[in-house]
Order: sequence, then structure tokens, then C-alpha cells
Amino acid sequence: MRYKSWYDRAKKKDELKQGDLIESLPIPIFPRIVEKTEKPIKIPVQEHNIIVMSQSCDIRKKKFTNIVVCNYQTLEEFSKEYTNLKGNEDKQKLLQGYSTGFHMIQALNTVNFKKKNYLVVNFREIFIIDKSYLKGHIMKRGTVRYRLRSPYLERLSQDFGRFFMRVGVTETIPPFVKES
Repeated sequence: MRYKSWYDRAKKKDELKQGDLIESLPIPIFPRIVEKTEKPIKIPVQEHNIIVMSQSCDIRKKKFTNIVVCNYQTLEEFSKEYTNLKGNEDKQKLLQGYSTGFHMIQALNTVNFKKKNYLVVNFREIFIIDKSYLKGHIMKRGTVRYRLRSPYLERLSQDFGRFFMRVGVTETIPPFVKES
């Protein structure tokens, strides 16, 4: 099966690394606007499947207490949410990296992903998670997690960087057209 070459398995006690896929992480979702009040604010919590985006060398350092993660979902779930992804041509553009802010990775064959559906990492849904909280979640779940392997990890990281270094300009070089 091809998908196995994309991933390594990490046990719960293994160190956290870039490219680790972690399922069902409860994440508080803070409101966009908070009114001044004396009452406690209710913060909703949503479960997200996430992939670790922080560099492994930074995660190992004790002075780094937060981890950058992005949401991921199956291609099927992604297609329902992003309705402009209609046919195979649009999926091919996503696969080739022409859909800004998203990165497709190979399917997992786990209990939660029985359909062997491709996964889409959403660079537009970024969370900063406390390292201890994330490690605690991993220990509590007690399951094996999957970790993206090289060179797929580097490709993911490169696309993540490209998403942030985009530059918009007001004027561009005009397109080349065939002279008649």
C-alpha cells in the first residue's frame, strides 16, 4: 500500500515533532469581539484534527512553550466545506499546490479514516497550542499517532512558508501575447 511510505508511527511517549498528526484535539475558540463585562465569558471548545507545523528543533527547546498547528480534514469533508472544489480538475489543482492556503497529503488508513481519503491541511486555520496541553492530550489518548516522513514533511513546510510570504502588488508585468 502506497500510503505507508508517507508516514511513520510514533508512540505516545515519543517526542513531539513537526508533521505529527493528532486527532480530536479540543481547542477553545475565542469570540472575535469580547464585550466588557463582569461576568465570566463562555468559551466554546471544538475538536480539531491537527498537524504540527512548528519546527522539530524549536519544539525540543524548553524556552518554546507554544506549538503552531494547522487543521486538517479529509478531502471529502473539505469538498463539502469548500464548494468551489467541484471535479477532478479542481482536486488536481489542489494536489499540485495551485490552491493557495491548502496542502494535500496522502490518505491514512486508521480507524477514523477507513475510506483511505486524502487529507487536506488548511493553512488558513492556524492555532497556537500550549506544548504541555498538546503532550497531555497525546498521553491521555494513549494511541499511536502518525508522523509525516521526508520528503513529504519538507514539502508541507515549504508550502506553509510560501503561504505566508506571498506579496501582493498593484501592478504586474503584462501577459505575453502572440503578436500578429
